[in-house]
Amino acid sequence: HNLRDEGDPFQMCLCIASGGALMMPGGDYSPESAVSLALRSLRREPVVRSRLARNPRARVIVLNAERSTAKCREGREQFPRIVEDRKQSPLVKSLETPWTICDLEDVVQERADRKQFPVLESCKLRHRSGIYGQPGDDLHFRKNIAVAAGDELMKAVQRTALSWYGDDLKQDSILIILAAGWNADGA
Repeated sequence: HNLRDEGDPFQMCLCIASGGALMMPGGDYSPESAVSLALRSLRREPVVRSRLARNPRARVIVLNAERSTAKCREGREQFPRIVEDRKQSPLVKSLETPWTICDLEDVVQERADRKQFPVLESCKLRHRSGIYGQPGDDLHFRKNIAVAAGDELMKAVQRTALSWYGDDLKQDSILIILAAGWNADGA
């Protein structure tokens, strides 16, 4: 997936597993995990293989699990166990974005009372209804805005990583974004 942010191009290999499964398949509705999709892309995608053939330095960033869906706006976390588990890991906390998906949605909706994060403020997407709100689906971005919202989310993660890792990220390195695990909340 090719994106441009503030004039700078970057590529992403999106390994998105239904149900947010990182390591394990998501049951009958999701036979593959994000890791198995990544392994498949290593076998089948020449661009991915050539990029990794140079043995690049891997940088990691974890998308914050707090306030990850519109349901979290109602005063309770939708995935409290995941949030708590991540708080117990100093490594995960040190790699987690300081902002949440709902913080991004605040920018998209242009909420006056939003918490300001410079990496989010440069988001170009604006929509009064926000990124959530598909009838009958509290978990996923609205269909009519999903691709644009996903692109803005990835751009914000990339900007955050650039602020942490600097020009090293633009050199011979890859960014691994962990944005999964929500479906394991009851496990």
